[in-house]
Amino acid sequence: LSVSPEIVAGCDDLFGARPSRPQQLQIPVTREILPEPSSGRTRCGLEGRAPFQLRFDRAAPYRRFAIGSAPASSRGFELFGSPQNAIRHGRLQICATTNAAPSRAGFTMVEIALSLAIIAFALVAIIGVLPAGVKVQQENREETVINQDGLYLLEAIRTGSKGVDDLTNYVESVTVRYGRLNSISFTNTTAANVPNRLTNGLQIIGLLSTPKFERMPDGSTRSNAVEAHVRAITGVAGEKSRLNDQLAFRYLVRSEVMPFINRPPGWISGRSNEFSIATNLLNNLYDVRLTLRWPLYQKGQNWETGRSRKSFRTLVSGELRPFTPPRSRYSFYWFEPNAFATNALVAGF
Repeated sequence: LSVSPEIVAGCDDLFGARPSRPQQLQIPVTREILPEPSSGRTRCGLEGRAPFQLRFDRAAPYRRFAIGSAPASSRGFELFGSPQNAIRHGRLQICATTNAAPSRAGFTMVEIALSLAIIAFALVAIIGVLPAGVKVQQENREETVINQDGLYLLEAIRTGSKGVDDLTNYVESVTVRYGRLNSISFTNTTAANVPNRLTNGLQIIGLLSTPKFERMPDGSTRSNAVEAHVRAITGVAGEKSRLNDQLAFRYLVRSEVMPFINRPPGWISGRSNEFSIATNLLNNLYDVRLTLRWPLYQKGQNWETGRSRKSFRTLVSGELRPFTPPRSRYSFYWFEPNAFATNALVAGF
């Protein structure tokens, strides 16, 4: 605790000067608590406060408050120094200073409003980005499923797989369109009275391996277009159940199998080696392309696809062997990678 007196003097009482108006002199002092009443020094008890004496000291940046006042000639305070000799008339005001207590003030309403505005601006930006992030995540998930399923189907066709019966859980239908108006559909269903049912993986691979250009028994050529509706083979396990059939991710598969066509410089001449090689490749090398379009969704009675698409392509060496069931107007095809068709022009070549 520091105590400072304010000595107020008249115009002719301060150091013998005669200023134009009364002046005020503030002298910083320090309070010293005296332990014993008989210390021999002048004490002052002010309204029940402990006695103290005043010493001139440096001013400290403390909080100041008035605790009393006395005439300048009062003997209740013992002052050290020369200023008391210059004061003949006036009054002495005693002020005490204490260390300022730690501030406990909170935020003002303006600060709170600014903070809320900043938080609201950040939340609006985050909420605006969330739909874009969810959409990107969905697209990445769908593309991952497409990459895995496309490679799986392409490998099954290339090797002529006949035991992938697990495909009956995911391939819902296969449609073969030939000509302009003719088509035949195979449906994956458990109903007994439905014709052209998909019952095993042999049928599915045999239909997906149908060549785009098919040679008929009468010597004519027929163009085919093969499409399949497939549920995601990989992905979330919850979508595998038939109970969640409406929520499953679907895509459309379009298969194209064409002979590899290479036209060397001497392909017109039937006796050239280049023509013989090209003929051999035409019978034993095929270009297989799978185009996947997604998502596949039902709109009314029709099925529609989204804008996303991706193609998978490979070359398959071997013989493409057909199989026509009895009393049927369609054929199944499978690749035989270890068998090759020979041509009379290149026999023994």
